[in-house]
Amino acid sequence: MNNKVQNKLENTIKKRPVSTFITTLLIIVFLLAITSVLKIDLCNKDFISNLYSNFIHFDILHLLSNVYGIYVLSRIEEKIGYEKFILLITILVIINTIFETILHKIIDMKCSIGFSAILYGMFSWGLFSGCSNIDYHIVIAVILDMISSKINTNISLVSHFIGFLSGIITSNFLKYDL
Repeated sequence: MNNKVQNKLENTIKKRPVSTFITTLLIIVFLLAITSVLKIDLCNKDFISNLYSNFIHFDILHLLSNVYGIYVLSRIEEKIGYEKFILLITILVIINTIFETILHKIIDMKCSIGFSAILYGMFSWGLFSGCSNIDYHIVIAVILDMISSKINTNISLVSHFIGFLSGIITSNFLKYDL
């Protein structure tokens, strides 16, 4: 790797440590799951199962589209700082998990896996809080996610909507310019 690329990578990691950590975590969990080292009982439709399901992927395309989505949306972390970004991610994960748990009890909803719903929450929070806008990277990330959803029918588009809604709700009490 040449010095210019290495310096850019190091600079990105320094400016976006939470996004880097989440990406690393998702990749490690994916590798542990596909090798059966990690055995998580998903789809029990309870709060803990829904919470765990945000961090696991069973399909490489879905994982890669989520990693790309994190990369695209990590500029939010750079803009608001890692402390506020940790708060944002935590709130989105909790709200999203609560909504999914409630919906599982009300309707027969597919089990959802992956970080996509949280990414949709980050995206809508950015739009509704005034922190970010739509650009071609966001469009590419959404297209990749839709392609992944068509290939893997286990991906829940309802969960993406729940994530988007979670971001809108979060933007009402966690403003960009706090």
